[in-house]
Amino acid sequence: MRQLLRASVGLAVLFASANSMAGGFKPAERLYGRWGALRSVNYQQNFVRHRNGLGEMSPLASDLDRKDGSFRVVPGLAGPGTVSLESFNFPGSFLRHQNGRIKLDRFDASDLFRKDASFVIQPGAAGDGTTFRASNYPEHAIRHCSGHLFIDRNDKSNPACDPNDAVFRGDISFHVERAPSVRTISLQSVNYPDHFVRHCSGLGFIDNNVKGNAACNPAVYEEDISFVMVSGLAGRGVSFESTNYPGQYLRHQGGRLKLGASDSSELFKSDASFEQVAGLAGRETSFRSVNYPDRFIRHCSSKLYIDKNDGSNKDCDPTDAVFRNDVTFKVVPGR
Repeated sequence: MRQLLRASVGLAVLFASANSMAGGFKPAERLYGRWGALRSVNYQQNFVRHRNGLGEMSPLASDLDRKDGSFRVVPGLAGPGTVSLESFNFPGSFLRHQNGRIKLDRFDASDLFRKDASFVIQPGAAGDGTTFRASNYPEHAIRHCSGHLFIDRNDKSNPACDPNDAVFRGDISFHVERAPSVRTISLQSVNYPDHFVRHCSGLGFIDNNVKGNAACNPAVYEEDISFVMVSGLAGRGVSFESTNYPGQYLRHQGGRLKLGASDSSELFKSDASFEQVAGLAGRETSFRSVNYPDRFIRHCSSKLYIDKNDGSNKDCDPTDAVFRNDVTFKVVPGR
């Protein structure tokens, strides 16, 4: 996992109010790839976090707290129908249960680890939020008791837990919110402000989820337009990692902008890296290819390319003013 890009002062202000992935239950496929934080339904100042290798609950007050309380929701290590929670600041380590306790452990590829680190999500037992049931002990769910995290079924065997059934239902219910240590962004077109950079069927577009692009699934619009902006894979600039296809990045290939899984080649790293420059329209931001520095991310006929306005792309209007607008985007908080 590459180090996340530190936001500029301007973007930090922009993102300050962007902690709202929250709320009701979302099925697993709507959460895959998302960076999340789990807020207690019944102690709303407290979040799931790891500390010294153990699952705990606390407010996320400090920078370390926020990092410890941020997790990527990934397809479950045990297989379909489950999710796993990967640590933000210890990539490759997952929340898992062991002897009833929730812990943070490094992935070890064993069948037991895969099961212990996989959870079936259900609508929150408290009538709000989400409940995470152990895939291999389905009557047990992640529960907070006395500030610590366990899997529990309320059989009164854990003296740290209140046996009251209403308390139990509250203790196993969590709001899935946007992770405070991870800032997802969307790129809004300045000349078509209801359109955002989006990936559909592996290709880049600008889209407003209204006109019926046959390549796009309207049910996942918010996921498709949200990216994690990370340090450029080429060692400079920035790269855009998909939130719903983690490990896949916007890159150019044959002049077209596409979404692809990193193959660790130098070519891929360069194709997926872009320099942020002042917007060519005189405002906001433009993104210049690091390996074709005379070309910028541009939308033409709703499709995304890298382009230098030399008239070679018949989808693009060669008018200079149109070019400048087409390559200019506003960076806004992800959905």
